Amino acid sequence: MKKSAEMDENGNIKYSVKFSVESGQSNIILKDTLDTDKFEFSTEAGDYKLNPHLDGWMIGSPVVDGQTLTVKFDDKIVPGTGKQEYTFTYIVKPAGDVTDNDYIGIRNTVEVNGEKKGHQYTPAFNSKYNTKLDWDAMTSNWKIHVNQTNRDVNSAFTITEPTPNSEQVNYLDFSSFYQSFTDENGLTTEVNKKIKFSEKEGNIWDYEVRDGEAYWKNGSQTEAAFTVTKSEENEDQIIIKVNNLPYTDSVKKTSFTIFLNNVPLDKEKVLNAEQGKMSQICNYSTVDYPGIGKNDVKACKSVAWNVRNNISKTGQFSSDFLKDGIINWTTRFNYRSYLGTDEEKALVTDGIDITDQVGEDVIKDAGNKVTSRHLQEIKDRLIDSLQVSLAKINTDGNGIQEPTTLDKDDYSIKVDVNDNQKVTFNLKLSPKAYALYKAGQKVIGLQYQSKVTDFKADVDTNYEHLKSWTFNNKVNVNWNKNDKGEYVHSLEANASLSYTDNGYLLHKNGEILEDPIELNEGDHNRIISAVKWDLTINGNGATLKAPVQLTDSLSGGHYHLKTNDSDYQLKITEAKRSFDKGNAVYEKVANGVLKEGQDYEVVYSDTLNTMTIKIKSPYQVTTPLIVEYYTVISKTVGTSYANELKLSISTSDFDQKEEIKSSASVSGQYKKFAANIKKIDAATGDPLPGVKFKVQMKNQNNDWNDVGNPKLTDKDGFASFDGLFDKPTYRIIEVSGLENYDDRWVSKEFTIADAQEETEDGNENTYCVTAENHRTNALKIKKTVTNGLGVNKDDSFEFKVYVTDKDGNVDADFNDEFSYDVDGQSDIVTFKDG
Repeated sequence: MKKSAEMDENGNIKYSVKFSVESGQSNIILKDTLDTDKFEFSTEAGDYKLNPHLDGWMIGSPVVDGQTLTVKFDDKIVPGTGKQEYTFTYIVKPAGDVTDNDYIGIRNTVEVNGEKKGHQYTPAFNSKYNTKLDWDAMTSNWKIHVNQTNRDVNSAFTITEPTPNSEQVNYLDFSSFYQSFTDENGLTTEVNKKIKFSEKEGNIWDYEVRDGEAYWKNGSQTEAAFTVTKSEENEDQIIIKVNNLPYTDSVKKTSFTIFLNNVPLDKEKVLNAEQGKMSQICNYSTVDYPGIGKNDVKACKSVAWNVRNNISKTGQFSSDFLKDGIINWTTRFNYRSYLGTDEEKALVTDGIDITDQVGEDVIKDAGNKVTSRHLQEIKDRLIDSLQVSLAKINTDGNGIQEPTTLDKDDYSIKVDVNDNQKVTFNLKLSPKAYALYKAGQKVIGLQYQSKVTDFKADVDTNYEHLKSWTFNNKVNVNWNKNDKGEYVHSLEANASLSYTDNGYLLHKNGEILEDPIELNEGDHNRIISAVKWDLTINGNGATLKAPVQLTDSLSGGHYHLKTNDSDYQLKITEAKRSFDKGNAVYEKVANGVLKEGQDYEVVYSDTLNTMTIKIKSPYQVTTPLIVEYYTVISKTVGTSYANELKLSISTSDFDQKEEIKSSASVSGQYKKFAANIKKIDAATGDPLPGVKFKVQMKNQNNDWNDVGNPKLTDKDGFASFDGLFDKPTYRIIEVSGLENYDDRWVSKEFTIADAQEETEDGNENTYCVTAENHRTNALKIKKTVTNGLGVNKDDSFEFKVYVTDKDGNVDADFNDEFSYDVDGQSDIVTFKDG
């Protein structure tokens, strides 16, 4: 037995009880009991229906005794054999005047032949959502669904924005929002951009502004469609009163969605929010109309980590760290894009006071003994290496865009403290740089260096192997002093960078191959330029504690080769060590090649920038291992091919880097990129092998031409298209898919600029896309006429099909097209916003 409920436009609740009857049953009785006296069961026989319909299905009439309904079914509903399912529907009506709140939590219990089913009716009358939070523009977009139950309301709707909440700071500036579309005469045409209306999932309703008032283009021309006024009690609050709704085909609307676009953030409140505490931007409002009273709705949007803290600090070792000891530090601040009411005073006149401190640093030896020492120095070096930049914040607040490195004459530095571990200086921008800031590049970046002077645990002991180091750095940024000389605004950030050397990684080197290599991929051949890498791990032949894992990350103009050609696939071979004139020599052991899938597995990132080798049990590493593999060159001009390897043994990590410079004489000079596609099941995320894709390039006539040969996805659902040029525009399309899967997938258009913009792991030469494949199943709907009340079987019926999430709510993110047919006539149905 299943039970559901829905409300009609008259405020009645229609209950549906689906139950089954088996052959041999008799005297079937349904009882339903309400837990409220604000509603009552209908006494009209026409409000009780059974589907499929049978004449004489009910004995007598429904019996209503207070809050209890009893219906006795005639035995003719019992099938002669097997089982028959029925749906019984009936109406519950308001017992008098009720509000929408009276509908919330209506409980009842239905019983059919001893089986009970409880039900609680909880309709959603009004709901609110954030649709955009733009940190670059410092604005927010919101929408409110009003009267979702479609109850006929013969009066105005009132929406109050915002309403105070004791638990959440209001970071929205509705006062400025109101001023942006009003003048002394009332509303201006600017309101058309800021406030919009539509049906819940329908088209935008048009209105026009005349003499300071708004009128529907399809509605009343004598009464204003809506008004917007300032609250008399709260100057930061506005009241939107929707007087009437428009008509469509002479049918009056009963529910609607209101959109509030480009509501400014309150810059002062955002600036003064405590560092790290502004986790959400929330908007509380009240919806009021007859029958519901004041219904509070809210929506919140998470704040990106950078904006929440308003400052970030990161560190990176130089490519030759063990030789030069250089650490490159980056500090960025003002992610909230506002420094106060007088930003020119803060940046040009007074300047920003900045203090950077390094250390103490931490050394841990092989026996886990910890020593703290100052290993870094920044005296003179910080100022000499300092680079200042300005950048826009990303719309979502998670990063920066369009950074500009300032020339030395675009800013001035006054040093107050210049010690070995501490430097304090004042930074001022020139008028030219300040103009860039005012134009939107408001995130201030500082890049500078520290130098590690030695790696010793104490001054009397030489550098020792088998140690790990953690290098620490703290920065403070302060501006705007008050009358007492105290800073009004202060920010602090800390960063740590660790390096570990345990002697496990040995003899790592790369060689640029002079000649291209040709790969046999089975269904096609391809030619690439490559770097061959060789490395040896576990040179001492120790027994490494599981799990053992190698992670190889690349930077520069290359990416890992993933191929079906066994001659160029990754190989791992056991080795033995000998010594020749004091130098260690490693030789491969005969029959010592490890088997992929049995002894180890290889996992590639979508960009092919990272390769992870996992040694599988029961194989145990007890000898030196030689690892050989290739990377594909995608750029030869002005680049180097860096390779960073991490060996993980149980809970320990060991790092080693290698970098080789490109040569203009090797494989010519070019810059190309690759497109990688990963095909997965949309529901499970499992890879889908055997799906065929091809790449197309747009020509000057905006037509699409095929490039190269189609490729099949491998066992990991992966296909790679190499050798794409940096100027054209490409797309990837699915040529043929798998049985029972949708095979109409087409990527968005892309260029190498998209690969550079969207990179997540430093590989700017690979564009990656994941294609989700939905399983296809037909939805069949059959309409059967059973009541014979003047309805012909050939009459047309309207069906509404919704896509819902796991909670039963309409999935507004679902947009797609499907074919359908009615009695053999085919067409296309479009799903929009679910």
